[in-house]
Amino acid sequence: MLVHAPHFPRRSASARGFTLLEMLCTVLIIGIISATVMVNAGTTDATTRLDRAAQAIIAACRYARTQSLGHGQTSGTSLQPTDAYGIQIDTSANTITVYHATWDSAHSRWSLPGTTVTDPLFGSGTCVINLSTFPGCSGVTISAVQLTGTSDTSTNTASPYYCQYRPFGDTLNYGSASAAITLSYGGQSCSVNIPKVGDPTEN
Repeated sequence: MLVHAPHFPRRSASARGFTLLEMLCTVLIIGIISATVMVNAGTTDATTRLDRAAQAIIAACRYARTQSLGHGQTSGTSLQPTDAYGIQIDTSANTITVYHATWDSAHSRWSLPGTTVTDPLFGSGTCVINLSTFPGCSGVTISAVQLTGTSDTSTNTASPYYCQYRPFGDTLNYGSASAAITLSYGGQSCSVNIPKVGDPTEN
């Protein structure tokens, strides 16, 4: 009498389980994709923060320029403006401050650093932008400033720097060929260039 061995049906290829090698490859691919997504997310975050900081500086410049156009006056026949508005750039404090200076005729210069402008449009009441605490800009730093000319007592060679607007809307201290104000965050940077006439631009 012949005894036949039990017959087990062969599993099809589609019903096979994953091998250890296949599982390791899958995990590796998922890891690579996740790392790429995280890098892209970090890049996007840095770009967003730098853009917000740059736009805040541009807004401060526009505000100072508008104030100069609206409030600048002249005195006597020399047409010397008696009021000036501008922005003070303090790299150590990481701040941008809109200031108001008056003309010191006795010394033929502006009374810098001037008075910080107050306006209810700004949350703090004063026109000071602290990039360390400004919404959406935390971590962004002012890494370099390069402006031409002098603002009386400031030679714009060390912080704080001054960019001063005149009654006709032009500035005495516009950006040079290179970036006027450089912002940095997470290994990335952008710049705000201030022209002699007109609004600043982000590069």
